[in-house]
Amino acid sequence: MLVKFMIPVMKEQMRQGHDVCVCVSVHKDLCMTQSAALSVSKFEEAGVDVYAHGLNRSINPVQMCKAIYQVRQLLKEHAVDVVICHSVLGSVLGRISAWLAGVRHRIYFCHGLACGPGENKLSWIVKYSLERFMAMFTTGMLVMNRYDYRLSKSHNFVKKEQLFMTSGMGIDVSEYDVSDSGTIKKDIYKELGISSDKKLVICVARLIAKKGVRDYICAAIDICFKREDVCFLLVGDGPLMSVLTHSIAKAGVEDRVKLLGWRDDVARVSKAADIFVLPSYYPEGLSIAVLEAMAAGKAVITTNNRGCEDSVKNNVTGIVIPMRNLPQLVKSITRLLDNSRLRESLGKNARAHVLDHYTLAYCTRVIVTCLNNCIKPLC
Repeated sequence: MLVKFMIPVMKEQMRQGHDVCVCVSVHKDLCMTQSAALSVSKFEEAGVDVYAHGLNRSINPVQMCKAIYQVRQLLKEHAVDVVICHSVLGSVLGRISAWLAGVRHRIYFCHGLACGPGENKLSWIVKYSLERFMAMFTTGMLVMNRYDYRLSKSHNFVKKEQLFMTSGMGIDVSEYDVSDSGTIKKDIYKELGISSDKKLVICVARLIAKKGVRDYICAAIDICFKREDVCFLLVGDGPLMSVLTHSIAKAGVEDRVKLLGWRDDVARVSKAADIFVLPSYYPEGLSIAVLEAMAAGKAVITTNNRGCEDSVKNNVTGIVIPMRNLPQLVKSITRLLDNSRLRESLGKNARAHVLDHYTLAYCTRVIVTCLNNCIKPLC
């Protein structure tokens, strides 16, 4: 996330005269892909120093305490003035460390509160209690969607004047130039062995239950049993890969429901699609996958989950359905498959919406302004 989305923000902060560094759970190979490793050189090229702590996505209390001590020492050693924390676990570590180090400005850049609308009641209460407890260590907060903003405001996670809503991380629309979509579509169809008379539906997600990938595959199998004019792709990797592979094989639709695994060319594959689907009930901040599909001019089907419904206006820039509703998912996909005019209209409106509200340059300016405003009242 830091490599892909935060470097533009850091560059703008440095342009404004700030010194910026990052503290992450690993020091080398921050993000491995099939083709290459995104390493600390990305930050070094941007002029950003990188430090490491010992916690690696673990809630082990001993490791947490060690990491908090390490980060506290780092903050004191470098006399850090402002700590900006990302992700749920990272924000817990960062805010407590900063409080112990006496850092005055402790900002929670929330990419989705843990207590989202897709949680069951008990899980929501536990996660809400964590977010509420951490409020005592927080001096400023940025959120990405209306649900998080309303909850944070009504429950006083921070002072109202220190709570800001951004437009997400932004999309590099240059990667989603649609002028070459026809050529790319032919290339993708040839690469994947898809007949040219088939429509193409795509989902891009980590293969975990809360991303709705099981519902997506179930809908794909159901539709493939009923019609021959469509092929479904699922791009992404994760723990459900083997389960989904088995379901597809058992249904005997491997030729028309394809798991592509991790891809470095999501923009290219998205351009080849006719419909994009993300039936998520994951605690989204503002779904990048949905915005990228919209930037590619695709008709989008997503859920009324926070972070998905914020970017999609139902029947204008896409279709919004209830979470965990397989019949509605099948109905919506079928509706778009049968209506090319609606697909084109939704896709055109979606791309225009992204160009107006979610470009990388615009969102970077909004984020930096919000961060500056978080700091000013406390200076």
